[in-house]
Amino acid sequence: PIGAGLAGGSTDAAAVLKGLNVLYDAHLSQEELSTLGLLCGADVPFCLAGGTCLAEGIGEKLTRLPDFTDVYTVLIMPEFSVSTAWVYQNFRMDNSVRHPDTQAILSAIRQKDIVKVAREMKNVLETVTAVKYPEIEEIKRALKDCGALGSMMSGSGPSVFGLFEEPDKAQRAFESLQNRYKYIWLVTTIGSIEH
Repeated sequence: PIGAGLAGGSTDAAAVLKGLNVLYDAHLSQEELSTLGLLCGADVPFCLAGGTCLAEGIGEKLTRLPDFTDVYTVLIMPEFSVSTAWVYQNFRMDNSVRHPDTQAILSAIRQKDIVKVAREMKNVLETVTAVKYPEIEEIKRALKDCGALGSMMSGSGPSVFGLFEEPDKAQRAFESLQNRYKYIWLVTTIGSIEH
């Protein structure tokens, strides 16, 4: 969904660009598609690439990482949306913001160390979205109380996900929380999909 912090609009834009490339037999390279995608939005190049990537710059500089597949995840979307533009307009980068340790996360991804990824993951945009919408912190706590190794807001929010090491724990968390939240999914991470 658009406004959920899940790149819904960007994914739609990426799909349209890929589709037009095929329909019009344009033979645009991945790099050319990414250049066009960046005109639509900062995370469109990532949505075009798919899989697990380190995104730098404003999201357009991508480095392919080993796929971080089959991680059990419970995803909850609150019943409100958030404007990405509003979040970025209100975000202030200062020393009080706890930044993620990118190198530690990259190392954990390469080792497929779910526990370390969960421990290290942080989203600086929570300093804006979660402050305005306290339900985000409530969802994070609920996921952790149900056994999530870690929980974090996705993108600019308001969706929240929790990572689980074992499928049965994820299933129990999903079943425990589905009466509380209307939009909840039990999913696993996937790898790159061939274009």
